[in-house]
Amino acid sequence: MRLALASFALLLLSCTSSTPPLVAPEWNTVPVGLSEALCARLKAEGIAAGAPVAIVRTTQPIGTMRAVAALAGPSPRRVSNSDAVAALEKAQKSIPITLGTSCSWIAVDRSAIAQHAHQMLVEVSAPMPNPFRPGSAGVFVRVALGGEHASWYWMSLIPTPAGWSVGYIQAIAV
Repeated sequence: MRLALASFALLLLSCTSSTPPLVAPEWNTVPVGLSEALCARLKAEGIAAGAPVAIVRTTQPIGTMRAVAALAGPSPRRVSNSDAVAALEKAQKSIPITLGTSCSWIAVDRSAIAQHAHQMLVEVSAPMPNPFRPGSAGVFVRVALGGEHASWYWMSLIPTPAGWSVGYIQAIAV
């Protein structure tokens, strides 16, 4: 009887301790909700309150292993290096970004960034899984003026029955 209970407990632990797979949205275009949530954050910080903000019209490969490490927070759970690399690889593709109307966005091509050096410039990565929170995903956002002193953000994405929603936007130190 005790052996059966011990076996059942081990089976239960092995079933409940498995982590969900690393998942991310498979978008053909970044939905407008993401740019609207980003706009609200940038307005709250005074970045998008006055002059128009330039944004690269497609996702950019801005994620790095250092940026992924910044997602860990103060007490990270252990992740394998291969999980972190696999998550980062997902963020390396280029997809169009749908812009909302809450901010005065100026959509620019990657090749035209130098022409907008006098403006705040926003770059967004493609969605990637968060290796520290299985079942959630997000995008990196880099905001800089003339490519200097960038501020980095992580926009968490949470799966919902209707698709993916923005969970929170967190400043990260990269």
